[in-house]
Amino acid sequence: ITQGGLTRVNMRRLEVQNIECKGLNASTIVSASFDSQALTRLYAMTTEGDLLAGYVTTDSHSTRCTFRSRQPLEFTEPSTMATVRGYLLMGVPQALGVFNVSAHRGAPQYQIGEDLGDLARQMGLERAEQHHPPLLLTNRQRLVVVSLGQGMVATFESKLPSAHRRKRENRMWGQPLVFGAMILVGVWQYQRQKAAGVFNDPRQAGPGMANSPITEEEVMRTVERLQRGTPGPGVGSIAAKKYL
Repeated sequence: ITQGGLTRVNMRRLEVQNIECKGLNASTIVSASFDSQALTRLYAMTTEGDLLAGYVTTDSHSTRCTFRSRQPLEFTEPSTMATVRGYLLMGVPQALGVFNVSAHRGAPQYQIGEDLGDLARQMGLERAEQHHPPLLLTNRQRLVVVSLGQGMVATFESKLPSAHRRKRENRMWGQPLVFGAMILVGVWQYQRQKAAGVFNDPRQAGPGMANSPITEEEVMRTVERLQRGTPGPGVGSIAAKKYL
């Protein structure tokens, strides 16, 4: 990341390629950071005090950089950036700000801010006034390291809430593939037994066939056979009676 966009270095050919970022609009980048959870996402701060959010895509032939959002902030001080899961941390000489970036297609949303002097006092330290932003480091998860100046380093564990993807419920009956498989097997079994005259002779009807009712036990056995990948006897009959 450079002041004017991106620079791509091809180590095999020892070539340097400068890439212009769409949406930068001739602004100058003073600090930037890639998202620790999605390395194609990029955040940057400009000399005008605008917070940018965008993405970088690359393949074997080209690299593209696009900034999708531009959010004006009220300061133009030098800054540093780092990310943890779902959040962007921004440090300025006297404070630390936190932005929510969990909505990947939206602009970063300001959440909380903390004076660096107050952070130092919480640890029993006194921080002298600084004119440069603090160094920020993270381990991509929840560990945050903040330099407070004069050789002081504070280590924090982020307790910021993060959104987790909901696990899909393991409901076999809610899977379209199972429904389709049961219908196909049922139609095939129905046609085969109809051609053999089974439906016209109640004495040849087995469980779940002809006019015999389908019991819960038969349904459970059918589900177990489908999970094992072997339809087994009676599967087509149950499906035929259920759907036909």
